[in-house]
Amino acid sequence: MESRMVTARTMEDEAQAASHYLRWMKKAFGRLDFYEKTHADVKEFARRHKLSVGALKLLDKHKQIGIIYVQTDNTFRRMNEEVVTLLAKAIYETVTVSTDKDAENTWTSAFEKFREAMLKCYRETLAQDAALNIAFEATARIIMESSLRKWLADLRPHQQQYRDDVVYSLSKELSGFFHHLRSKLASEVRFDDSLIVETFSRAQIFPGNLEDIQVNDLRATIRENGLPAGLYESVHKFFVSSLSTEFEGKLIELAERKPPTARRDIPKLLEGPPFTVSDPGLVKLHRILVKKAEKLISDSIPELSEVESKLKHGEKKLKTELVHGLEGINETLSRLSSSQESFSKLSTETKRKLETLEEALNRNFWSIGELKRRQAVLLEGIDNARDLRTLNPKELKDLISRGEQPARMSFTKFTEELKLIKQKHGDGLGLLSKTERDALNDTIREQVKSYRDNLKIAKRKGESTRLLEKEQELLLGLSTSGPGRLGAKRFDVDELLRRYLRISEGLIEPFCMSKKILSLFKVWPPESSALSIEGTSLTDEAKYIGEELDYRRKFYRIQVERTEPEPKDKPLLEIQENLDLREAIVENFAEVVTVLVYDIRGSTFMGKRLKNAQIESEIRNTFNVAMLKAAKRHGAFFLKDTGDGGILFFSGNSKEIYDLNYTTLHNEEKISRQFTLIDEAPELNPSARAAEKAIKCAQEMVDAAKTFVQTNFAKYPNWFRETAERSIFYEGMTYANLPPQYQRIFQIGVGIASGKPGRDLSFGMNSFGDPDITGVLIRDANFYSKARDPRRSVVLCDGATLINFLLNAERFEPTDQEEGTTALVSPERSDKFLRDEVMKWTRLKEERKGFRFSQFGIAIERIGYQLLSGEKLVGKLDLAVREENLTINKFAELLDEKGGEIKVIYEILPEKE
Repeated sequence: MESRMVTARTMEDEAQAASHYLRWMKKAFGRLDFYEKTHADVKEFARRHKLSVGALKLLDKHKQIGIIYVQTDNTFRRMNEEVVTLLAKAIYETVTVSTDKDAENTWTSAFEKFREAMLKCYRETLAQDAALNIAFEATARIIMESSLRKWLADLRPHQQQYRDDVVYSLSKELSGFFHHLRSKLASEVRFDDSLIVETFSRAQIFPGNLEDIQVNDLRATIRENGLPAGLYESVHKFFVSSLSTEFEGKLIELAERKPPTARRDIPKLLEGPPFTVSDPGLVKLHRILVKKAEKLISDSIPELSEVESKLKHGEKKLKTELVHGLEGINETLSRLSSSQESFSKLSTETKRKLETLEEALNRNFWSIGELKRRQAVLLEGIDNARDLRTLNPKELKDLISRGEQPARMSFTKFTEELKLIKQKHGDGLGLLSKTERDALNDTIREQVKSYRDNLKIAKRKGESTRLLEKEQELLLGLSTSGPGRLGAKRFDVDELLRRYLRISEGLIEPFCMSKKILSLFKVWPPESSALSIEGTSLTDEAKYIGEELDYRRKFYRIQVERTEPEPKDKPLLEIQENLDLREAIVENFAEVVTVLVYDIRGSTFMGKRLKNAQIESEIRNTFNVAMLKAAKRHGAFFLKDTGDGGILFFSGNSKEIYDLNYTTLHNEEKISRQFTLIDEAPELNPSARAAEKAIKCAQEMVDAAKTFVQTNFAKYPNWFRETAERSIFYEGMTYANLPPQYQRIFQIGVGIASGKPGRDLSFGMNSFGDPDITGVLIRDANFYSKARDPRRSVVLCDGATLINFLLNAERFEPTDQEEGTTALVSPERSDKFLRDEVMKWTRLKEERKGFRFSQFGIAIERIGYQLLSGEKLVGKLDLAVREENLTINKFAELLDEKGGEIKVIYEILPEKE
């Protein structure tokens, strides 16, 4: 990785971006897998329609992020909701030939205000970024569809017959309205609206997800383009059925040619088009699989018998050659007592026989090994085939199920289905066979008969026949002169196919694609309702938006009234530019080894004042036993007691190495350990939890130091005789009544440093044969352990420790988080609450000094820098390092302008209560 200008904040940001916690948030709220799949569909649509790259700029920008969040103010939301309600009402009055002048006047007055407000708001949105045009229209469309859903839900039964016409006319009006806005703004701002023109402008506005919408919901739109919705659906299902039959045939052919050998391989047969298998096809496939499984078993058993026979022969041969070889060697050795043969000759002969035996053994072992591997493969294959043979049709259906074939046409797979239809029958559908054309002719004839029957029923019931008559007229318009086969009427199949294609390409596909585009956006805040906000996913979602999206300027605001402050501009690297840095951070810090050094405060003072080596040793030993117990509970390798402190390390195998090296005996007063001789020092394994274990261990050590006085109260009269005249009370007064110098004896300084095994830390045996570690981490941790505060114990760590902790923590927040106080938020206040939550998290991330880890009860705050020049440590924390001159190397280490290594120092503090 090339050097680049970075700061400690940059490193923290990228560690957060790669953390388990943010990956969870991205999965929950960014829905990255869904976004990538849907984005690929939109990209393919744009490629086929030859749209420019700029049309997808915003969607491409979020490929590594996920769902695009857009925040609106209440005015924008309200005016888009109201205009749909008023327009729908005005269209309804027109369709029903009513003369409600008040409704017409209200709509006209409201529309003028709406037009001016939307034009101004659209202009301001484009001023932020011209690529936001699609965000503006998608957001408005989402709100409008939601409002339309409410209006449709309020229709009475007798009004339902006008629903399709109202929705169709409303969609045309709003499409024209947005076209008008874009035309007005085109002379002021340069933007690419080609994706909008090919999708939103052609698509009907209709509420709901793609999988919930049926053909009849678009009935008026389809009818206005030349076909009844029922006939259009029948034609599309005819093509899909043809493709499904073809797919099923290929599937069965593949099962015959290359059958799966285990249950787990069966779903792989379905890789390809999105079609299901019919029940007859399922029976045929089941029969093939069972037959192939039986053949596999019958073919494998003789081969298995042959392999097992060879295996027995090989094992027997191995034993024979081993016995024969050893007899020859023993015979040579028996001649050693004879003085008639030279020792050199016997030695050469023995060596030759040993080599011959070794060659024979290696040859036989290799042969037996190959036979055993083949035996294992055959046994597994036979077991899988026997399991496959017991497969019943229901189990097979479950394995290959893609859901039931829907009775009605589904839009979820429409784009892929249309693509396959055109691939098979040509772009203009001109490659149909005569049989297929006759089948389509029969489809029209059946539809004509169905409409004739339905009209009779409707007239008999006294129901409106307006729409039925209109659609019947469309059907009859497809008829041609002259009788067809068997005297039946013939229809213009070519015209039918032209209309089918026109509707598919010009209406349905843009509608499906517009719905997919809308699914990539989310309007924030969600629609108001009485919600229990605190502790729900909404607060997590607000945190995700603030910390990840808004902080990185990937959160967008559309406002009619500028009541919220504009986000501050700040220099940030684009996400794409930071990906290699993020990868370097993960590579170097996701798994580490960690060294912890602790230093007992006031130990020198204690030695001088006590002037009693025995008591001093007893106090230190008792204190260090408490530290060692904490270390062992967290899987540390307690390397050494330094007298006034100790050194330990954490790795993926530190506990195992410790147990391998030492046998430990415990009692209440002390710990004894006995060194176990080992031949070779094992390698240290890095761990994702090394920093966490060290931090938890440090916490426990600090707590043990705090309670040391109370725990050892009975020993104080003997330890500190000079304090005997003082009133020493139990129950919390003991510690306070010790002189300050003695109080500090029971404080500790803890230094924690992390890095890579081999490069930063090496484990092995020292010259005395004792386990030992070497490397920069020991020097760093020792340096950090010297930090002092007269009021308390101090725990410091380096940036590598923090980053390893961040990468693997389940949850964290910026420091100085404000506690939420509102458990129930009313509908009228929930919008403001959620907007404020986003701004709060953005501000906290921008102004943070560190992180809070509530589950561990700690905060970790950045306090300064440590400068190294080569191997020389500058023994101070420098708070004035010029961050603008920092760069990073391939090991994700910070360097100053002279190439000296810079380490960021953090303090680990108890969480504020």
